[in-house]
Formats: sequence, C-alpha cells, structure tokens
Amino acid sequence: MFFKKSKILTGLMLASFGASASPWSNYYGVSVPSYFPSQTEQMVDISSRKVVRQAMLLNAADLNKAFKQYPNRGRYIFIADTLLLDEVVAENIQGKHIFILARVIKGDGLIGFSQLEDANTSVTIVADQIESGILITSSTGNITRVEDKDDSFKFTYINLLGKETVTYDSESIEGIVAQLNEDRDYIFNQAYDYGASIYDTQPKLSIDMLNWYANILASSDSLVNEESQWNFDDIFRSLKSLSLFYSSSQKAQNFVPVLDLNLYSNSYSQILDAMEAFQSEYDQFENHQNDIQARKESARLMLDKLDHALSAQQGIIENLERQITYFQNGIESRIKSFKEQEDIVETAKQNFRQGIIDYQRKFIAGIAIEVFSSLADLGSSVISAFAIGPAAIETTAKAVGDAAQGAQQAVSISKRLEQLSKDINKTKDLSNSLDKVLKLIKNNQLTAELHGLMNDLGVDIPDLGSSSTSWELARIDIDTTLGAAQELGVLGTREYKNELNKLMTWGSSASGLQVNLVVAMYRLTELQLAKEAIEKDYASVAQYIDDLDNDEQALKEVEQYLFRAYNLFKHPLYSALLNYNAAYKYHTFKESTVTPRVNSSYLEYNQNLVSMDQQLTNAIEGFYENPPQSFVIDMELDDQAALNRLRETGEFSFIIDEQNHKTFGGGIFNNKERVHLDSVGVELYGSELEDGKYEFQITHNGEFRDFYQNNPYIFNTKESHRIYSYFKNGEEYKVITAGEISEDFGRFIFKPTPFSTWTVKLFEYDKIDLSNVENIKIYFSGDWVTPEF
Repeated sequence: MFFKKSKILTGLMLASFGASASPWSNYYGVSVPSYFPSQTEQMVDISSRKVVRQAMLLNAADLNKAFKQYPNRGRYIFIADTLLLDEVVAENIQGKHIFILARVIKGDGLIGFSQLEDANTSVTIVADQIESGILITSSTGNITRVEDKDDSFKFTYINLLGKETVTYDSESIEGIVAQLNEDRDYIFNQAYDYGASIYDTQPKLSIDMLNWYANILASSDSLVNEESQWNFDDIFRSLKSLSLFYSSSQKAQNFVPVLDLNLYSNSYSQILDAMEAFQSEYDQFENHQNDIQARKESARLMLDKLDHALSAQQGIIENLERQITYFQNGIESRIKSFKEQEDIVETAKQNFRQGIIDYQRKFIAGIAIEVFSSLADLGSSVISAFAIGPAAIETTAKAVGDAAQGAQQAVSISKRLEQLSKDINKTKDLSNSLDKVLKLIKNNQLTAELHGLMNDLGVDIPDLGSSSTSWELARIDIDTTLGAAQELGVLGTREYKNELNKLMTWGSSASGLQVNLVVAMYRLTELQLAKEAIEKDYASVAQYIDDLDNDEQALKEVEQYLFRAYNLFKHPLYSALLNYNAAYKYHTFKESTVTPRVNSSYLEYNQNLVSMDQQLTNAIEGFYENPPQSFVIDMELDDQAALNRLRETGEFSFIIDEQNHKTFGGGIFNNKERVHLDSVGVELYGSELEDGKYEFQITHNGEFRDFYQNNPYIFNTKESHRIYSYFKNGEEYKVITAGEISEDFGRFIFKPTPFSTWTVKLFEYDKIDLSNVENIKIYFSGDWVTPEF
C-alpha cells in the first residue's frame, strides 16, 4: 500500500529543519526536506542478467557507467524523473533489451544505440518529454529516431533477427515494473514526496510531476486494480488527488468566502495544536541518543495526536460537504430562476422579432439585421444551456457566425458564445463525475470504477476570473450590437436587451457557482482519499512501532507514514489561507502579505493565524487616507418592465453593473467606491394600495462588481437571501425586518456590494392586489468611499 510499502526514509518537518540538496533539486533549483537521506542515493540492483538504476535524476555518465561496468548483461533498466543527457551515450546493444522510464529526457547530448549484427534486440522508452536526440541504428545502417509524440508516451523498438518494428502507444507499463525485483514503486513514491515538497516554489513542476505519474499508472489497469498483486492503487489515488488539489487551488480566483475568522479558529487551532505536539514528540523520536523505548513511546504519542487531527479534519470535511450542498442548491435555484423567466423572455423575443420584421418592411435588410435576427434566440439558449444542456448556445453561435459575413463584432460574439458553451459543458461534466467519485469514496468502494473516473478527471475548466470575464465580454458585445438595433428604431429591442442582459448576468453567476462547486469537490476528494489512506494503514503502523526494537525497516515505515500524515493535514490550513486572502482583497483591493504555503511549519501557520486577524483589522481601521463613511439612501426604481413583472408574478429583478452604476437611481452611486451594504429594502407605493404586512425576500446572484481608483473589480461568493418586511397603515410604513445582518456575526462577515443582479420576491403576493402598485422604492444602507474631486 501507499503508506505501508514505501522504503524511502523521509523526514518530518518541511521548512522547519532547513533544507538539503540532491542532484535533482540542484538541477531544478528547489529545496527539499533535510530528512531525506536517500535523496542522493541511486537505487541499484545488479544481477547476472540485468542492471537496474533508479534515481530522481540520472545523467549520461550513469548510463555509460552501467554499460561499461556490466557489459554482458541482457537487460538494462533506467528509471528516473529526469534523464539528463549532458554528453553522448554510445553503445552497441546487439542482443540486449533496454528500458528507459523518465518523465523528461533533455540535454545537449544524445543517445546512439547501434547494432553490428542482427539479433533479438529491443528498446522501450516511456517519457513525457523527449528533448534530446535518441537514435537506433541497425546492422544495415537503417536509423530509427525516437520522436516526442503528444498523444503517446511509450516508444517500442524491436529487432527480431533483422525484422524491425516501431510502435508508439500509451499502453501499460506493467512489463517494466515486472522486471524490478524490489523498489517497484520507488519513482512513484519519490515523485509524490518531491512533488508535495516543491509546490510552494515550483507549482507547475509539482503539478506536472504528480499528474504524469498518475497518468502512466492509470494506463496500467493491472497495476492499480485493487485485486492486483502490485499494490499501486494507493499511490495512484494519492498522486492523482494531490495533483487535482493543487491544480484546483489555482482556479478559485476572486471567490470571496462568507468569512468570519472565528469560523476557522476551532478546526484550524485544533490542527495547529496537534501539529505542535506532533513536532515535539518527533524531535524526541529522531533523537538517536534516546533509548528505543523512549522513541517508541514518542511514536505512540504521535499516533495519538493524529487521532485528534483526524477528528479536526473530519470537521473540515463536513464543512466542505455543506459548501458543496450549498453550491448545488444555488445552481438548482438559479436553474429554477432561469425556467421561471422563459415566458417573459419568450414575449420579449417575439416582440423583438416583430420589430425586426417591421423594420425590414420599411428599409432594406442588411448584414446587421441578419445578426439582430440571429440573436433573437439567444435568451432561450441561455436558459436552455443550464436547464438542459449547452447545445442551444452552440446553435445560436453558429447562426450568428453564419449571419456575420465577416462583420467583426458579430464574429466576436459567435466565438464568445461558442466558448461559453464549451465551458458550461466542461464544468457540468466534471461536477457529475466528481459527484460519482465522492460517493464511491464515501462508501469505501475503491474499485476499478473509481480509478477510471479519477483517470478521466482533469482541471480543464475555466478559472473563476476568466469565467466571469468571458460572460462579461460576451454581454458587452451583445449589448453593443443590440444597442445599434435600438438606435435604428427596431421596436422591442430595449425590453429584449434588458431581459438578455439579466440572463447573461445570471449565466455568469451560475457558471461561477459551477466552477466553485468543482473546486470544492476536488478539495474534498483529496481530503477524503488522504484520510482514507492514513486510517487504512494506522493499525499496521502501530504494529511497526511495536517492532522497532529489532526491525530497521519498521523504523523507516513509521517515519514515512508519520511524515506524510503530518503534511497531509496542512492542506485544509492551506485552503483556509486561500479563502482568507480572497476575503482580504475584497475588503481592501490589495493583496495580502500572508502568503499561503502548503509546506509551512506549525510555527508559520500559527503566525499566519495571528497575522490574518491583525492585518485585516489594521486595514479596515486605517482604510486608506479616506476612510469609508456610512450612508442611507432610497430611490425610485424607474423600470416599467420590472413594475409590470411585479404586478403579474409578485417578483422583479434589477441590475446595477459597470454600464449603469453611475446613472442608476439618478446617480446615487456616482463617484462612490468600495461600496459595501449593510441592508437592502423594498417598499411598494400606490394611492389605492391596500394596507397590511409586506414581506420580501431579496436575493443577490453571488457575482459582484466594485470600483476603486477607476478600476472595476469582479468578485464571486455564495448567493444569499435577506428578508425585508414592513407594515403599511395608510401612508405610514413601519419596518419589521430591516434586511440587516446581525452584528453577532462579527466584523469579518461578507457584505455585498450593490453592483449585482438583485431579485425581489413578495411573500404571498397572490393575496394582494398588485395592480394598484404605482412605483417601487429601493433602500440601501452601508458604507462607501468618496474620492477627492
């Protein structure tokens, strides 16, 4: 198993005991844990028939030395993360079988394999990147060049008594593994430990390593199958889940958690306490001056600390599960809202179509009119994309493209819509697959089905920032195009443009929720698998501790297990820091000085917890030279379509965005920046409007804009609901629920900006005659910054 079978002795404290070097770390310019004694050693296995060399980095001299020292062996196996060809490797391989597995083969040198006579000869190379020349020459002078092919990682050359065959594929590597007498999982465990250790300084290299080794194992079902003899299933899941955890952590840009630092303190502090105690005992365990009984007792105490940390991590897992449920409910709510808009959008679309027809009767139709007409179905397509699937958006994209006839803006709209369709499809498919993965893990079904699903998982999803930007750019292009139709006097354009604008904003919000759902699922997958691996080997490690008196291998197993378990508990702390930094940027428009690092020590994580609290407090108390000021304002919503919608359905929506934030409500937000709301309210007025209680649910869509120093910012968070209610008695309005957030939630609670899409629903609207509503008033309170003028 992953934790149990490894024979690599690794140390405990990343970043706590300094760092040491190895040929591989020196080459890539990275630091690795100091307790890594085998890092500079090659694994060598010499027999009468074969030579095996394994290391994170092998160079040309290592290959030449093997051929020179052991010239009469039949098989030569070289396994490395990086094969550095810094000089020429020239060898007569007649009658020999060469196997090379290396993620990267690079360098200014080359490999020249030759054959003086025909014999039974083969060369197998498994690699991700081949940047150096590799030539195989037959006895007749025929030269085979090994190519770097993107669609396959395995090259096989066979010369069977003069009959040469060459194949490229991505099939099983079991044949290579089967030839290793021991340390079969050496390179995979090394890749995991190195990949985990270097993420903070070399994230791309870390992810590339973890992902590639997971992928080549995934291609070998016989290795990762739970029933196989090889026991590679745990290391496969660990490599894959860690690569997904790291990759997905880079996707959640500008997502603002509903953050009160106290919400983190319990689980965060519990893990920190366990880490501190763990390190203290580990110092005793690593002190070789202590007798074996004292070291055994320290090891047992460390396992006890892991029990506490596992309990704390379970709380974080459950919190992630609640987040996922929240995202899923939010997506379902948005889809429901989309469906509820169908009739309104359909009416606006038909009026717009009729306006196009009327215009064509009066004037000569041209490319612009064709483009307008093709956009008439976009509203229905956006609804359908989330309610059914993105095929309808693809169809609209094609129709716009066909109508464009080279018109640049229409071509741009077509391409943007096509990209939105792809993004929706990707995130939807990923969330479905991850949902299946999590159910299998939760039910402890670590089967071939799970391996297949995990193998198919990737992080080819738009990050949150680019997802919002894609929707925004498409919306601006469409708004501009329909604005041209409005200027031409095409009737129905204004209403259709408003409805489409709302749907595009909702679409951006729904896509953001989908991305966040996928990211949360990735994180939960990693945490669940890590916890499963630790718990599964817990009893075995306890037995190894009992055997420390007389089994050197038991010592290595215990240290390996404790090292990995300790570091895996850092992942939820790392996620908490990512969340904090997003919240800090939302509040201050600045990057936090707290740098999230996976491999921090407990001292660094503890200092971060203190810094987080103090930094945000200082930023808010001394906010710029121009601190925020409180405001309370109201305005009449000048939107006949919203008023009609309220009368018919008891609900309406309004949008404040980058296009209208300076003019909305007569300019109430003009020259205002960093606008944060404490409360939002709605009141209905009409001379004949009946008295009684009015209760509204006010919802934002989770995507916000804000402005600072003439720069727009986009943030995403969970959508949320507020209640505003009052009792009307004639002209007297008595507020019951003011739509505020209780101060008990603390100063770090997320406060929305007004620059979003808002939906207002009246409770039991069918009991009130809304035909008497003459106008709608919106109330805002909060704080804002007013720039100098």
